[in-house]
Amino acid sequence: MKWIASLLVALLVLTSCSGRTERDGVERNALTSVTCDALMSSSKRRRAILTSNGLSNEGIRQEFVRLVKLRTDPGKARVVYVPDALVADGYTFSKALVDEFRRSLRGTGVVASNVASVELASSTKEEVQVALEGADVVYVECGNTFFLHYHMVQKDFKALLDPLLDQGVVYVGSSAGSIAAGKTASIATWKGWDDPTVVPKIPYEGLAVLGDKSFFPHYNPQWKSLVESKRPTLDHEVITLTDNQCYSSDESGERLRG
Repeated sequence: MKWIASLLVALLVLTSCSGRTERDGVERNALTSVTCDALMSSSKRRRAILTSNGLSNEGIRQEFVRLVKLRTDPGKARVVYVPDALVADGYTFSKALVDEFRRSLRGTGVVASNVASVELASSTKEEVQVALEGADVVYVECGNTFFLHYHMVQKDFKALLDPLLDQGVVYVGSSAGSIAAGKTASIATWKGWDDPTVVPKIPYEGLAVLGDKSFFPHYNPQWKSLVESKRPTLDHEVITLTDNQCYSSDESGERLRG
């Protein structure tokens, strides 16, 4: 009968874990919190949307809203925008650039005043850490993957990001932001679109947002033979994304949409 008692205790703990337990949820007592975390952390998937062009169509936008709602009310969501890859492509990091990103979120329920930004290249690690505090969404922009990846490594971005993702923060990647999210950022060398000479060469270890997966954005039949020839050079899965697709992950699983 001891196993029945143990099962009942586990069920009671899991019941107390359910419901609103994130930043806008109810407080749990310390014992329950520790027990819940121990039981749930090993099976909890991260929340992420990897894309070629950001929130470029209604299906991707709806998926974005769905994931944000798993975290909090979109009207309360704090979004942190990382524009480095775009800046490397010739754009100026400015209020106008951030305002343009804010406009891209119209219709999602996200309030413009809740959107903050941090440029990794011009910030210290401590400033990046402060910028990420309280984030519900981290949106990493398109552009030069090598520049983005280099400054992620310089600011130890992975170490700052991982705890947030494990707590349910949503990662959104657009093109370079999706490549950098993979296990390896070397995918950026396959097409040769990005200039690697803008920064010193360093190992291509990525953020591994979703573990042993890497992402090839802007896929179309033109790149089929290239991808097929390059895939065997890696020890993990490479997921291709057309300009209309997204790869989405949450507690219920992972899926390719579009």
